[in-house]
Amino acid sequence: MLKLRQRLSQEDGIALAVVSGVLLVISLLAAAVISEATQSSQDTTRDRNSVRALAAAQAGLAMANYRINKLHPADNQCVTNVVSAPNSGSDCAITESVGNGASYTYYVTQKIAAGSGCQNLPGTPATGTQRCITATGTVNGVVRRLQIRVSALPGTPPYLPIHGFLGLDYVYAKNNMNFNGADLGSNRLVDLGNNDIFAYLQLAPGASCNCSGATYSGTVNNPSAFTLQPVPIANTESANNNGVLGLGDGYTAATRSLIMTHDLTLPAGDYNFCRMDFGGHNLSPAPGAQIRIFIDAPASVRPGSGCLDNTKPPTASPMWGELHGDNAASINAPNGTAADVQLFVYGWPPTSSFATDWGINTVTFAKNDGEIDALIFAPNSIVNLDKNNGTMKGGVAGWRTYFKNNMAFQWDNSLADLGKKPGTADQKGWFECKPQPTSAGVPESGC
Repeated sequence: MLKLRQRLSQEDGIALAVVSGVLLVISLLAAAVISEATQSSQDTTRDRNSVRALAAAQAGLAMANYRINKLHPADNQCVTNVVSAPNSGSDCAITESVGNGASYTYYVTQKIAAGSGCQNLPGTPATGTQRCITATGTVNGVVRRLQIRVSALPGTPPYLPIHGFLGLDYVYAKNNMNFNGADLGSNRLVDLGNNDIFAYLQLAPGASCNCSGATYSGTVNNPSAFTLQPVPIANTESANNNGVLGLGDGYTAATRSLIMTHDLTLPAGDYNFCRMDFGGHNLSPAPGAQIRIFIDAPASVRPGSGCLDNTKPPTASPMWGELHGDNAASINAPNGTAADVQLFVYGWPPTSSFATDWGINTVTFAKNDGEIDALIFAPNSIVNLDKNNGTMKGGVAGWRTYFKNNMAFQWDNSLADLGKKPGTADQKGWFECKPQPTSAGVPESGC
């Protein structure tokens, strides 16, 4: 018994047991740390992939919106990397890589009706060309899906709403006028004479035509009144190419007055004059050049124009703010492209106090032969083309327009889209969707 107690009281081998226990605890802790580290690494990788997938989806949205603005699809079209007809559904789809294992797929709809589609997105406008863009970003199997609604407001129309001759208040065309397939249009009255020949008569609501004796293809009744966009004159009083002209050309820099003394050929660019008279001479652009000539208004009409206030002493013709081209003056002749010479006259409102004090602003090309191959855009002016057997190829828009005395007119299709700008599609809402569509074949679902 004594020997047994002695043996039990001995501590031989206890260290091995303690060490084994400590090692077990350390192993358990190490396993826990390794497990936690592995889980943390996996979570970090997953989070990193999720962030990258989100960035890829955002890149898809941005690329789709950029291409809409670059390619300008029609209402019944959408875009991949080109304008396209929709797939079997109502979308266009394309998948592209953004590098390092990331990619996006975006779906662009056709034009959708206001209030339809993208229902959860805030800030939905009631007007404009609206589309849904849904983009899926994918990185190493991680998927993020986003959706936006974009809306493009109506674009800027071309300078000439009809292909021919427009007088907002009045069109007068008499004495054997041949318009060679061009249209005539007005918001109030078109006054024609015997033997006038043209294509279509375009009338705004309430407008009429004295068409007795004229030959034309028919009447187009427009649903609303014709409007003209503002003269794009901003900053041309200072940023212009007037410096190529001098006194020998009839140009006075101090008053920006050009009374031509000989034929002129002008390099490409904008020109801004406070008044201009062709003096019976020819004005042409340099080969391959396009020029825009602005006739500015007195400073009391357009603040900042730098033009003298309008006076009309006997020796001042044209008045400040007017354009004259008498005595066989020609523009861009012979056989020039009309879009290469664009004449813009700012004028002043024909019902304003300026018109009461000074008379209505006028653009006049009259007397004898001559050829005009140009755009004449003068929404506040009377445009008087009375050339006695002269010719014009181009287009005209004015407040009142007069075309007479055996002058022939031909529409130039180079003006068809001149001044036209499409509306820009802007993002109107952003929403994150479920990773996968909730309805088969409907890529916008689940958002």
